[in-house]
Amino acid sequence: MNTLTRSLKRFAGHSKNLMSFKVTLETNKLTEPKVTVDGFKGAEIPNPPAMTLAALAVCEQHTALYHAKKLGLKVTQIDFKNVTGSLDMAGFKGVEGYKPDFVDVTLDAEVHGDLSDADVEKLAKVVHDCCPIYNLFKQAGVKVNGTWKKAAN
Repeated sequence: MNTLTRSLKRFAGHSKNLMSFKVTLETNKLTEPKVTVDGFKGAEIPNPPAMTLAALAVCEQHTALYHAKKLGLKVTQIDFKNVTGSLDMAGFKGVEGYKPDFVDVTLDAEVHGDLSDADVEKLAKVVHDCCPIYNLFKQAGVKVNGTWKKAAN
């Protein structure tokens, strides 16, 4: 049985209706983030919901770096410390009356650089207005939580 099949069997056979995922984004270089997903080791392929959360974090990072440069903000790094999401598994299993959507998503960002708190707040607003993946979640009615703050020096 291949890794993806094992992942889907585990995903579909979960005993609770709510399943949570956590994704970690490490930035060794600003343009090449390393993404890891809790519960997956080595070459095992993360499941699609976890990859979707990773896509959200990477998209927000790229959107932020693009707009920081446009705004003249000196951002050196962005760390996403808490990227989590919950799915109602009843929708995935086809239970009538339930949607197979994320229930909520949390994304906490720490922004490094020569910035004020107001700069970080402005950047977060621009990111939320312009990030395509973030807007897919919002348009689907997913509650997106999280904070953007200046990293401690």
